[in-house]
Amino acid sequence: MCNADAYFALGKSHTVCQDYAGVATVPDSQGKTVMAAVSDGCSSSPDTDFGARFLVKTRLTGLYPPTPTPRYFMGAANMAARTLALGDHCLDATLLHAEVTGDELTVVAYGDGVIDLEFKNGDRSTYSIEFSNEAPAYLSYWLREDDLDMYLEKLGRRKVSIDVSFSGGSGYSKDIEERVTREAYGYVQKYPWRTVKRVTLCTDGVRSFRRVTALGATESVPLLDVLDEVTAIKSPAGAFMVRRMRRFLYDFCPKNGWYHDDDVGVATILNGGSL
Repeated sequence: MCNADAYFALGKSHTVCQDYAGVATVPDSQGKTVMAAVSDGCSSSPDTDFGARFLVKTRLTGLYPPTPTPRYFMGAANMAARTLALGDHCLDATLLHAEVTGDELTVVAYGDGVIDLEFKNGDRSTYSIEFSNEAPAYLSYWLREDDLDMYLEKLGRRKVSIDVSFSGGSGYSKDIEERVTREAYGYVQKYPWRTVKRVTLCTDGVRSFRRVTALGATESVPLLDVLDEVTAIKSPAGAFMVRRMRRFLYDFCPKNGWYHDDDVGVATILNGGSL
């Protein structure tokens, strides 16, 4: 049994929310696949609030080959953009998606964002993905061959900061840097679903939280502190992420002097009906 839910919210520095998040359940040969996805549109490109939605909705349809390629996804999303006479730069957006099929959880990140996993044995793993020169590996580059070649040649360096905590209290942190290639354009993780309690996907807005200090200045809130609040789910029933995020953003944050500059998108899949 899987429960999935999502939420997105406008950041303090934005006038239009360019993040989007969604979940879906689709039938398959093994019964059903449960999916979650988040997307963050580039602020300097036009109409990426539409593009973020197109990417998430394209991913959540489930109408794609068994091993869909980046070019396949972009072709489908671009058809939606062209229907509304939007240029392909509206698709300059990240896409993080997770799907549970049978006993396999697959998580893929195209661009920056955060993946947070809690395991049934009490362990936790957090992957915070960033890119050199703040240039994420947008899927939209696959619509423009020259742009894709230039990106892979001159930019395309992914940094993954990994934080692991074990149920016994120990843990470790490490950074991995790797070059993005056509063959490894997304950051991919796979896990036996029976071992996972929860997977949460976040746009990079979760790294934009700040809090007011006792002296009236502001300081960044550590990512793990933010994730602790985002994932403090009380009940797995119904719109659990909507409830959690509204309580976090509109109750906890004002009371504690927290705010987020950037838009935030969050999607979670829970394993089972209890926490």
